[in-house]
Amino acid sequence: MVWLEQDLIVGKHNGLWFHTIGQRKGIVPVLANAYRPLGPWYVAAKDPSRNVLFVTNSPDSLSLMGGAEEGGTEGEVGGGGGSEEARRTFRVDGVTWISGAPPPALLLGQIMELEVQIRHGPNSHPRSRVRALAGMGGEAASCLEVTLPKEDSLAPGQYAAFYQDAGEEGIECLGAGVISEETWRVPQAPYRLTVNKK
Repeated sequence: MVWLEQDLIVGKHNGLWFHTIGQRKGIVPVLANAYRPLGPWYVAAKDPSRNVLFVTNSPDSLSLMGGAEEGGTEGEVGGGGGSEEARRTFRVDGVTWISGAPPPALLLGQIMELEVQIRHGPNSHPRSRVRALAGMGGEAASCLEVTLPKEDSLAPGQYAAFYQDAGEEGIECLGAGVISEETWRVPQAPYRLTVNKK
């Protein structure tokens, strides 16, 4: 386990699959004793290729994850410079459409403004911008990029449901999918891993 901001090895995890991005519970038991009181600790990113779990004790750092991947460009999911978009823009995979087909506008490559519900509760995000990702999900438009009008606490594995104003009939649920871990790619900085090799 590597402390994201300090580039220090602070513990040893028991498997990346036990942790999700944004998770707080269960991190302290696998930290070295010296770092436990510096929490609360959160999972910031995972790097399966190196079996590294990045952790942070700064909630502000969680809002920066999602950007700064090498080769990323501004506006791409997982690209950009870790701006406010990081917690507003995300990818949704495996979208299932209630009607059996996505809205025609998405198939035509247009951006739709939909209401997006991230988790159970009263808060939703009207006027969210949704577009199908080219070359992903095929004609089913099962992979989407979503940009919320304001930041929200997001984590991979959460469901995002899409709603559209149906006029006099009220709000119609169009479908739902799962927030992808691809949204939270490991940024460039932790690739150093040279400060502490213990």
